[in-house]
Amino acid sequence: MTETLSAGILESARRYGSRTAFIFPEGTLGFAEWVEQAEAVARGLVALGVHKGDRVGLWLPNTPAWPVCELACAFIGAVVVPINLRLRSRELAHALRYADLSVLVMVPRFLTNPLWERLVELVPAAAATDADRPLYAADFPTLRHVVVVGEEGAGPTGGIPFADLVERGRAVPSALVEAARAAADVDDLLFMFWTSGTTSAPKGVLHTHRVVSNIRNVAAHIGLQAEDVVVANKPWFYIAGNFWTMLMPALTGATVVVCQTFRPDEVLGAMTAHPVNVLMATPFALGDYLEAFDPRVHALTPQKSIVIGGAPPGAELIGRARQVFRARDIIQVYGMTETQGYSLATARGADDATVAETVGWPLPGFECRVVDPETGLDVPDGTPGELWVRGRTLKEYYKKPWTETFRQDFWFPTGDLFVRTERGYQVVGRIKDVIKVGGENVAAEEVEQVLLTHPAIVKAAVVGVPDAARGEVCAAFVQWRDEPVPEADLREWCRTQMAPFKVPHYVRTVAADGWPLTDSLKIRKTVLRERLLAELGLA
Repeated sequence: MTETLSAGILESARRYGSRTAFIFPEGTLGFAEWVEQAEAVARGLVALGVHKGDRVGLWLPNTPAWPVCELACAFIGAVVVPINLRLRSRELAHALRYADLSVLVMVPRFLTNPLWERLVELVPAAAATDADRPLYAADFPTLRHVVVVGEEGAGPTGGIPFADLVERGRAVPSALVEAARAAADVDDLLFMFWTSGTTSAPKGVLHTHRVVSNIRNVAAHIGLQAEDVVVANKPWFYIAGNFWTMLMPALTGATVVVCQTFRPDEVLGAMTAHPVNVLMATPFALGDYLEAFDPRVHALTPQKSIVIGGAPPGAELIGRARQVFRARDIIQVYGMTETQGYSLATARGADDATVAETVGWPLPGFECRVVDPETGLDVPDGTPGELWVRGRTLKEYYKKPWTETFRQDFWFPTGDLFVRTERGYQVVGRIKDVIKVGGENVAAEEVEQVLLTHPAIVKAAVVGVPDAARGEVCAAFVQWRDEPVPEADLREWCRTQMAPFKVPHYVRTVAADGWPLTDSLKIRKTVLRERLLAELGLA
């Protein structure tokens, strides 16, 4: 079935009615109410001048405003641009400028991150605008409106309160939204998610409504049905949370129990309070849940499915998860932002060894090859090579020609090393210089560029090293201009410049003549990493 997101959600609402819902800590959002609110917000966005193809940024936590705004954008053909809640000002500037946002929907603060303050630091005019006075900022020429959700008391001055957006939309005929929805095509743009890739700054990954078909395929593969209950234990600004813990259950009529901070105690508490029977998790998160599980406190429903992705889980973890969570099926998946999320998966009922060691086989609509990355020729089974994927991939990177994205015949190179075996595809490493910190992709070059803005640093190199809690952490090697800066002071400075998961966990000093170099005078990061691993006893 090929359908637009709005058509799929409306069909789900008609088929399952009020049976399904999003259960938030602050209350329940039923399907009928969801659709009704989304139509009201869609009219409000039209009143602000949002047209088909315009980009709407969502800088929101997992609250009711998120699915409402996402569906509203789908109704009128706007492109949803999710934004990480942990971004600092410099990173937000890149997102606003690169994505060409016309509207930003945001909360004033999330946990300790003062989002409104960061925005006003970049766009002072935002503090003096409202629905009748669009802002203009030379550095962000496309941004016209900021909508603020949930401001209370001494909240921000400026911007458009969310309730005012809805009220403004009352003047827009509902027929306009209905016409836009009817005119939507599966090849229209729907999302621009972010990926670190191999470049110094995150890139925008463009996806069309065709992702809906892959979401349905994954739901069928894991056996998700209307009577199931999924816990949303991931942020919705990532595909891993958005597709699999929001849209997938919504498209199949399942119920969603929503978490907002994703701490193990919150997730296990939600699973205890509600009959959650489908869990999606990285191995790192699953390990944290197992450590925090207390049978005297947590009374969990047996899990119909546990879906693991992001890193190899290991046989021990799978065994513990099967026992503690009384899981019927444990499925390992592989995917990335560029491949519409999950693209390979082990089968339901696969034995634990297969699940631990492989990511199974391509899902419907995907073709996979394991190739020599230099020649592009297939390598024999059992031989490591780069995984190339074709079929359900990104439309393109925003502002990048497709020729820089795909190989011949539209094969997408993942940058990951695989071996194909008779039991399935097996991940064996990475080509690309990306560090996975607790499931977050961090481009080493991006962290290096930030470090090089520090006045005391002359040269910097960043690598990933293993970490028991987060899988990997960043390690920085720096050459100082004069006197070294204390590690604690450097980390504190880094926290003002980048999201916490990018801040180097280790900092090591390298003398001017101490850099290991290639013949072309490039830093040999593998040597630096090996030195640190030996120092830490991890070689």
